[in-house]
Formats: sequence, structure tokens, C-alpha cells
Amino acid sequence: VRHRGLETSLAGRIGERWNVVLGALAMRPRISGEAVDDGRLGERPVGRSPRIALASLNYQRPGSAWSFDATVNYGGPRPADELNRAETAGFTTIALGSRYRFRVGEAPALLRVRIVNATDKDTWFAGSSGLQAYTARRRVDLLLGVGE
Repeated sequence: VRHRGLETSLAGRIGERWNVVLGALAMRPRISGEAVDDGRLGERPVGRSPRIALASLNYQRPGSAWSFDATVNYGGPRPADELNRAETAGFTTIALGSRYRFRVGEAPALLRVRIVNATDKDTWFAGSSGLQAYTARRRVDLLLGVGE
């Protein structure tokens, strides 16, 4: 199996209030050898998308304990079987969240709420083992962390 391609990312501050993380991967995953030559395997590996991308934006007012974020993830189509007869569709999901930083006594604490799959995108994707996985429906995650 050979994965050739390009991966790029950019992260940093945009002014005082905004942080951004952008990343993309474009590749050409291929299988070669006797099994491909004689038709026992397709030339594309199961569950490997040739395109993946992420964009994340975080906003925090200076001096505020609250921050807000949004993340967009994209995964391109993936071969769903070893002979490449079918593929799962590409998909895009969005997550929206907020963090509140505070102290419990002397310990730092964080309250995090996040809406995962905010648009309730209904999608399946192929894993590298060939098993089909389902993207979870919209859900709200709540996390409380205390300590360092």
C-alpha cells in the first residue's frame, strides 16, 4: 500500500480574539502487487479517503472566561469493499461549542459544552477493516474538568 499526496496546515491567531486551525490532506492511496494484478483486490485501499479537511475557529474576548468555537470536518468518499465495487459518500460535519474557565478553590476548572454533528448529518463511512461505521446523530457533550 502506498499513500502519496500533500498535507498542509495553518494555525495561529487572527487579532486579539480569534484563533484558527486549518488543515487539508490530498492523497492518492494505492495498492499494488499480485493480488491487484489478478483481480483479488482493487487498487484503492478500503476506508481510505483521498481528501480530508478540517477548519476550526475559536473566539474569546480578552479578559472573558467564556470562549466559543466552531469546527467543520470533511471526509471524501471511501472505497467500501476490497474490490472497489462500492464507496461510501463523502461527508461534512459541524461542531459548535463553548468553554467556561473558572476556579474551584485554588484549582483551575473548565466547563465545556459542545454540539457534535450540529446539522444532524446522516452518513455512513467505511473503516479500513471494511466495517461500515455510522456517524453519530446530533448530540450534546458536557464536560467538567477540575485540576491541571
